[in-house]
Amino acid sequence: MKNLIRTCIRRPVTITMILAALLLAGGIALAVLPIDSLPEIPVPRVQISASFPGLAGRDIRTVLTIPIEDALASVRSLQRIRSVSRDGEAVLVLDFAWGTDPADAALLVREAIDAVYPQLPEGASRPIVMPADTSSQPIAIIGVRSRTEEAQFARHVAEYELRSRFRRIEGIGMVLLVGGQKEEIRLQLDAQRSFSRGLGAASFAELVGSEWADVSAGTAREGNQELVIISAGKPKQFDELNRRVLPSRSGPVYPADLGQVNLAYRERDSYFVADGREAVALELYRRARSNPLGVARQVRQTLAEAQKELGRDAEIFLVYDGSESTRKGLMDLGRSALFGALAVVFALFFFIRSVRGSLLTLLSLPVSAAAAVCALALTGKTLNSMSLGGLALGIGLVSDTSVIVLELMERHFGGTTQGRPPADDLASLVGTLSASSLGSTLTTVIVFIPVLFLPGPLGQLFADLSVTLVAAVAAGWAYAQFALPSLYRLWWPKRIRTEAFRGILRSFTGTYRRLLRWAFRHPFRVCTIALFSVVLGTVLLLSRPLRFSPTEGAETVEIQLAFAPGMRLDAMVSHGEALSGLAKTLPEITTVFGRAGAEPEDILHRSSPDFRRELLTLRCILTHGASAQKVLPLLASRVQAYVNEQGPPGLSFRIAYPEDPIETLLGLSSVYTLALKGKDPETVNTALDTTLAELASRSPDTQFSYRPSGKRTELNIHLQRDRAAAAQVSALAVARTLKASTEGLAASRMELEGRPIDILVQAQLDQAHPLETLKSLPVNEGGRSPIFLGSLATLTRTEGPAALARLDRSDVIYIDGTPAPGKGKILAQTMQRASRELPNLAYADESAFSRYRQSLLFTVLLVILLLYFLMAAQFESYSLPILLMVSIPFALSGAGPALALVGSGLDSGSMVGLAVLFGLVVNNAIILYEVSKEQIDGGRSRVWAVYSGSAERFLPVLTTTVTTLLALLPVILAPLGATQRSMSAAMFGGVAASTLITLLVIPPLLVRFMPQSTESAKEHNIENTQGAIHVDF
Repeated sequence: MKNLIRTCIRRPVTITMILAALLLAGGIALAVLPIDSLPEIPVPRVQISASFPGLAGRDIRTVLTIPIEDALASVRSLQRIRSVSRDGEAVLVLDFAWGTDPADAALLVREAIDAVYPQLPEGASRPIVMPADTSSQPIAIIGVRSRTEEAQFARHVAEYELRSRFRRIEGIGMVLLVGGQKEEIRLQLDAQRSFSRGLGAASFAELVGSEWADVSAGTAREGNQELVIISAGKPKQFDELNRRVLPSRSGPVYPADLGQVNLAYRERDSYFVADGREAVALELYRRARSNPLGVARQVRQTLAEAQKELGRDAEIFLVYDGSESTRKGLMDLGRSALFGALAVVFALFFFIRSVRGSLLTLLSLPVSAAAAVCALALTGKTLNSMSLGGLALGIGLVSDTSVIVLELMERHFGGTTQGRPPADDLASLVGTLSASSLGSTLTTVIVFIPVLFLPGPLGQLFADLSVTLVAAVAAGWAYAQFALPSLYRLWWPKRIRTEAFRGILRSFTGTYRRLLRWAFRHPFRVCTIALFSVVLGTVLLLSRPLRFSPTEGAETVEIQLAFAPGMRLDAMVSHGEALSGLAKTLPEITTVFGRAGAEPEDILHRSSPDFRRELLTLRCILTHGASAQKVLPLLASRVQAYVNEQGPPGLSFRIAYPEDPIETLLGLSSVYTLALKGKDPETVNTALDTTLAELASRSPDTQFSYRPSGKRTELNIHLQRDRAAAAQVSALAVARTLKASTEGLAASRMELEGRPIDILVQAQLDQAHPLETLKSLPVNEGGRSPIFLGSLATLTRTEGPAALARLDRSDVIYIDGTPAPGKGKILAQTMQRASRELPNLAYADESAFSRYRQSLLFTVLLVILLLYFLMAAQFESYSLPILLMVSIPFALSGAGPALALVGSGLDSGSMVGLAVLFGLVVNNAIILYEVSKEQIDGGRSRVWAVYSGSAERFLPVLTTTVTTLLALLPVILAPLGATQRSMSAAMFGGVAASTLITLLVIPPLLVRFMPQSTESAKEHNIENTQGAIHVDF
């Protein structure tokens, strides 16, 4: 090692070029590195969507859901099947074993679907199979409103003018249309008049479709030219529809003779509202591994062009920019790096009193960052929240070795004016720290290496952070060990080191000497105080609220409005506008937008098991610095007042934080969700009330709800078979007539002012009295005398389930618990006990931490063993590593109080901070041991060696600690993000407390357990004491 250091010192130009090349490579890698909000995790999940229009949910369960589940049960690597049966469609979600490629899983599922499809009933569509998309949030949402009185114009602009423009943007994968109204031409037939002409809704639709269409009639030749013959029948103008004669078996007929021809709006499939006003929206979804910042920039450019061209007739605006969080994260990282760099410069100048030394140490930050970015590029990772978190952590860690090396060089050569230090002397001096600095670096790095091999989503989620941190810390050590001595000698100034701050530093050292002497005299008292602080810190740490993603820095709040099942979207419009405008009046909220329903081509939302047409979700974007905890009760009170005074019957609401994608991925969002299983829906519903009552008695402060919930009104038609057979009317003919009369049939299409409009044929029904209207509907189309439905069937009004859920081929109802403030842990324990004690009750999903509990425990044990192996090999001792690892719990004494002081909980950031402390806090103990052993080997007694060595290394330890703390402090005081804040707070408290306790507890332990050198022949008295100090245990 010394020879390599000597070579680097003698070749400073080479070292400079290597550093410049590394910085250049880092810049290039940063420019080409894909940017994403989260690491790319291929989730082995497949979604299936099957439809049968017009069929009730319970019938969908019987004829679609169960046969498909049975066919998929034997698919290889399948772990879980979830399904929801709704009116007209079934949605199935299949989870496969981790490691299964989603594309391969989808291929296996398609093969099973192809085998079962011929067995499905006629009329069922072919099931759609697609891998699940984990990035369910759009990169941007574009809103469109009409400046004219034509409500359909906004949708026309969005659908035919804007959607194609945004689809052409590189990086955009999907553009979904939401909301707006679409026109249609309705031919509403009078049932009695149309029957008298031998026509019903179904046959008249066929007639219109054949007559009002342009039909190819072959070709003809004219000389050398071929002429295409077109039978022109499509109407050109709306006014000519009533005058169009149609042939029928009873003679010519005009549409006006049979009913009314109207231009009306179609029934809405989706609804969008923004800031209290209805709008049409385009949701833009980007492709995987595309740069969200670049995509967002192109979206804004395209938006500006569209506003310039179409802004006269339509208001086109940006509702939501999903890249803002990524951009903010990058800016936060830059500010954090700047603050950390300034803190390092200030701390080094204060302790070392050298501007040159401060700048040389500061250079370790960009060097380590460049190495980390290159490592991400080489391993195929992305620049995301996890890798950025690793870079933010590295800022406070990579300069530690540089500080120690620089302090050593300044202490030996900083005060001389004899010219540059000899290369051999400088190499020998730095070489004395090689073993200890390498061991300290490895103790930090070794914590994160096993993380790369964690199973399931845990390893893939934290792999980016581990790669970044390992590369940054390793590069920081290499810079301090090889580049820093070379640059130090290259930029050597012929001057004497300044004496500024020397008095303050001497007072620090004197205070530590007095405390250390007191610790030597009272080792039991010191250990008792340390143990008490560890216990107190652990209690405070465990008392913090547990949530993977912190909520104190949440920037979005969701209002979920659940209307009564079966409620039409048209009836929800006024309530959505009112509630959206009500939320917008809060000064803490900048934008409110939301959606309900989904267009037929919107498979992304329709295939979700939680999709409900009657669910309106409003997203409230908070102003910068607004507290989500304060906004929640304000919103709840206003929404509750509206629901009580103006809300429709059956309207309920829930206000919460948006579902975190990481928590969903890891299964952490299901900790408050239980599944009540049964052999059929009736059994589950029977046990539901008893189970809810038992849960409420166990946790009175919790609000329990269940899903699927709600009933929707149905009209059941019971055909009297004997009468129908006597009248020669089949059940199929009755169903065909009812479907055509109620829902209508799309017969043809025409263009009005360039807009394609469907022509719908249906019967005239009295919406105020649907039962009576249906009873008087003729069902024997083409007969001599009408036979009415009421004479052949009994019509009754009943209630049926809005949806039915199944889990692993059993019927199920999901029970959700909403914990009261501060009662999250108690509710989690209650739910866990209930899942074990109550019959047919189990967790709806298993979190990754529970599923891989043994692997996690093995990883923790492996980290401890690796730390032990490393230190045992470094120090050639079996017992010494155990002594040094005693300092690990000391970090808990500060991490808990620090998190409580800043109001943060146990989230992903604080857990990462604790993991870093796991390998960081032993470094100071290693330094104290190394210097003590060096002095013992020099012939000094254990007491004097430990005392003088600890006092000698006090300033370097204090310098590294202060630089780390000052780098973390700006993030805590001016939080750059809730995750960074909790992570920095845990590290700040852990580093501060562990350093203080280590400096006072480890020296007495070293005196007790370190071996005495045989060359030591006398005891050394400690200055300013009454004789020798003995440490007795």
